Amino acid sequence: MYKQLLSLLSSSALVSICSLLSLSLTIKAIGLEDYSYLMLSFSYVCIISSVFNIQSFDALIKFMPSYEIKGFRSSLINQLFTTDLITALFTVIIGISIYRVLFEYFSWNNKTGELYLILLLQGLFNITGTFDGVYRYYKYFSWISIRNTICSGIILLLNFYGYQTNRSIYYFAYIMVSTSIIRLIFDITYFFIIKEKISYKFDFPKSIYKKVIKFNLITNITKQIDLPVKQFTPIIIASNIPIENVGIYKLLEKLGAIVGVVISILIQYFGSEISKLIHSGKLQTIMHIGNKFTYLFIINSSLLIITFYILSFFFEKYIPSVILNNLNLITIYLIYIAITSSMFYQHTVFIYSGLEKNALIIALITNSLYILLIGLACSKYGLIGVIALQIIQAITIFIIKNFYIKMVISKNETTSNIT
Repeated sequence: MYKQLLSLLSSSALVSICSLLSLSLTIKAIGLEDYSYLMLSFSYVCIISSVFNIQSFDALIKFMPSYEIKGFRSSLINQLFTTDLITALFTVIIGISIYRVLFEYFSWNNKTGELYLILLLQGLFNITGTFDGVYRYYKYFSWISIRNTICSGIILLLNFYGYQTNRSIYYFAYIMVSTSIIRLIFDITYFFIIKEKISYKFDFPKSIYKKVIKFNLITNITKQIDLPVKQFTPIIIASNIPIENVGIYKLLEKLGAIVGVVISILIQYFGSEISKLIHSGKLQTIMHIGNKFTYLFIINSSLLIITFYILSFFFEKYIPSVILNNLNLITIYLIYIAITSSMFYQHTVFIYSGLEKNALIIALITNSLYILLIGLACSKYGLIGVIALQIIQAITIFIIKNFYIKMVISKNETTSNIT
């Protein structure tokens, strides 16, 4: 068990290093301003992809424990894979059809428009949700480690080649597209290797599981409502302060992704176990362990952030100027990452315990407030204001979701006492 987790964490460290090196090479090759345009175009593509491209890993992990017992394993996988494929195609069609409207409404220059069309191709190959669900549920974590490491290594080599040969911004856009293609090729190949081990048989779905579709739609709509934090933010930043700040914000995200990758590994590793424990009625046990993790993570990460801030002044000659010039901003962003990372288990517990509709309502309300306030926060306080607002939002969501989960636990205890 722990050997697989260690393998995932080790590979995540390599992936993070490769990602940071790729980021550095890209910025050196095309400059911060062009990198900002690249990330701005990518944000538009991500919004469209998040709205229309359903990723079914949560649905597979939630329903597989019961569907496996009933003998519907293959049918569930086939339905979810078909959903991923159809919505991926639909995403590209929609993206192309609204291109002219976006170009004129947001007053894009030609560079932004061209980058948008290139990056839109990524959505065509973004059909890995069901594959991810299968690999997580059946604990093929060694494969996940190998796949992620090899993909990151290939992308790093492509970025290095682009840097060495002075390639344009469009070359690096195509690299971003190739990331999805390479991963999909690996996923399809490995799925055919393990399909007999998991007793999978390919067939066109003969029946439609309505509650699976309903869950899939609700959880994905919730993610769509979460877009202001994830993808609208760079667009709002570009509308209120100089575009170079988009590049700085994306740089912060890359730094935060070091922790994010580790947390993602924990979600991958424990997601199926959480689903099985909830299915067996052990929700209170999960939350007890999860809350302890939150407190310990915040305490330890706070000590690390304070240490980082202090040591930065002693080793400033060895630290890149872009980090020193934005040290306060980076510190606040690391606090935000520490808070959100400490809550990694909560959303998974929330939707797997039947509260996906509540998650949708919470996301709708908190993100509506975020949209109303972010413009003011950005124009008055700059990036620090944006990150501070995100911290407030994250804490608010955590408190509300904890309240609902406690209600479910109380309801379960009452039902158990009656029976």
